[in-house]
Amino acid sequence: MKNVLILVITLILILAFTGITTAQEAPIPDQIKKFAPIIGHWRLEVETRDSPESSWVKSSNEWEFSWVLEGHCVQIDSSNSTGGSSVVIFGYDPQLNTIIGTGFGLDGSKWSFSSFGWDGTVNKFNFSMILPQGTSSYICRSTFVYSPDFTSSTGTYERFTDGKWWVFLKAKGTKVK
Repeated sequence: MKNVLILVITLILILAFTGITTAQEAPIPDQIKKFAPIIGHWRLEVETRDSPESSWVKSSNEWEFSWVLEGHCVQIDSSNSTGGSSVVIFGYDPQLNTIIGTGFGLDGSKWSFSSFGWDGTVNKFNFSMILPQGTSSYICRSTFVYSPDFTSSTGTYERFTDGKWWVFLKAKGTKVK
């Protein structure tokens, strides 16, 4: 019985380490490597609104872009001066040939990213957003433009409502480290 247990544990360890080695040796997709210039800590001044008629509300945000899963994915941890925080993780899906991701907010909101695109210093992505407790769901898109040296950016998030796109978030950011 003891020998069988040792054999089972040995097989489990061999399979586990074989899987780890294989994952570490997998090449990092070029589509993910494009995010290298924005990895780091960002400070942003953000304005948001709940509807096209609403007033803009200002907040200060901190975004931390970091590599996860041995550089195969990017994680964004964000917090803002109004007490909100969220985490987003995205990676390359070879079957869809695009970057996909998912995000969660401390308030219960969720995001599902369906496509990313880079054109030099311009990053565009589409996503769906579900507000806390499933109260509302939106189709959204975003564009961020980075300076040539990737030390500053401006961006907008747009929401599709009643057949029209409207800006619900404007941001200006600086990379601080």
